Amino acid sequence: MRACTVQGSQQIWVAALWYWGNSLNGHSDTFIPPWWICLIVWPLACASFLFAYVMLYGLPEYYHQTPPKVPHFFKTLLRRKLVLWFLASEVLRDYWLSGVSIFLTNVDEADVGILAIWA
Repeated sequence: MRACTVQGSQQIWVAALWYWGNSLNGHSDTFIPPWWICLIVWPLACASFLFAYVMLYGLPEYYHQTPPKVPHFFKTLLRRKLVLWFLASEVLRDYWLSGVSIFLTNVDEADVGILAIWA
């Protein structure tokens, strides 16, 4: 359950970042975002710094020790199907998100009807 929560929150965060980048694409350098964006971004930034501080200074010394060497670590990772599926899903997700953002930025008014029929 915890892994699903972490993965789901990661997906939401990445989608929000892609949306933000896509919405800023094509604006001039003097573009000023709406004021309410600060109400969303600043608490997230503070929460991220708080989480980093707690992870750095709040954990016991046991968690700060260097782990031992694992022989053939990368070979082992490539043999596990779960790691390969995760890598494939990340590559495909980034490919489709970048393709969708490029596709949507090049749409003009004449293509909107075609998009409605196509969808």
